[in-house]
Formats: sequence, structure tokens, C-alpha cells
Amino acid sequence: MQKSQSNRKKSNILSKLAADEAEIIDMLPHEWLSRIAQGHPVKQMMPYRVIDSETDVETIEWRETYIYPDIDTRIDCAKACSQFFAPKFTAIKATVSTPQSKLSYLQDSEIDAMLLELAGEAEGEEVNNVTE
Repeated sequence: MQKSQSNRKKSNILSKLAADEAEIIDMLPHEWLSRIAQGHPVKQMMPYRVIDSETDVETIEWRETYIYPDIDTRIDCAKACSQFFAPKFTAIKATVSTPQSKLSYLQDSEIDAMLLELAGEAEGEEVNNVTE
């Protein structure tokens, strides 16, 4: 139970992140998630430490880099993306009624009497067929 809740929470976080990122790059959230699930790189700004060789002053520069998603991230994106393509199904309670046989209402003694009667009729028909 805990695992499914954490997966659901992770999926919701990814969906929100996808919506935010997709708005920035002018892409729909399911398109962005789908691209990551397919393994496309993600453009990201990363800080880099730069030390000036003359003055030994350290500065931080932001550079554009590409990050390739790992398999776990791709699977999570595919799960988050699925809600855009297929609705969630809920459990449906169904009751099936079948017509009951007329024999189910009879007692054993009544069924035995009917079978003996039918057997007697069947023997009488055989006798009639042979004599004709």
C-alpha cells in the first residue's frame, strides 16, 4: 500500500513538473513526458565553478547542458504520461442472475417420481414401436 501511494505521489509531482516545463518550452505536458519516456535529452541550465587563473577568483557560470534520463525516470514519466491517454478505470459491481431450473424447486422424492414416470413412458413407446 505504501509503495503505490509513493508511486502515485511521484506521478503527480512529475505531472506538475511536466506542466510547468511544457509551458516554458511551448509543449503540452503529455508531449514533454512522452519525449522523456522515449529517452530524449532534457536541456537544463547547470552551474559551473570557474576559477580565474590570473586572480584565483571563483565565479559561478550557468551553462546549458543536456541530461539523458535514466530508465527509472523514463518509466516514471511513462506512468505519469499514461493518464493523459487513458482514463483510470474504476471497479464496477455487477450482479448476474441466471434463471433457475424448475427442478430446483422440487424435492428429491418428486424428482424421483417424475423420472420413474418418464421411464415408464419411454418403455411403453418402445413396445408400441416394436409391435407396429
